[in-house]
Amino acid sequence: MPDFETWVDVDVDDFYHECNDREKRELAEMLIEDGFALPGSSPKEPSDSEEELNHHLAKISEFRLLLTGEEEETLKKIANRVCLYSL
Repeated sequence: MPDFETWVDVDVDDFYHECNDREKRELAEMLIEDGFALPGSSPKEPSDSEEELNHHLAKISEFRLLLTGEEEETLKKIANRVCLYSL
């Protein structure tokens, strides 16, 4: 029997919108397992509090050289604690 190869170019949006809810949940689980999404993460628009937090984090990152050693240690402790919850 001869072998045939086929190539179908499917747009991601078209694929996603054709999926039912169960298939979308499966897709989300696969993205989480492969490290492309975090459990509980959402592609929705960020809330005002998320926007504010992102603004503050950007400022800290921008002026990180002005942090005291104590402030830097505090941020490291927060990051380590948060990372434990994401495991």
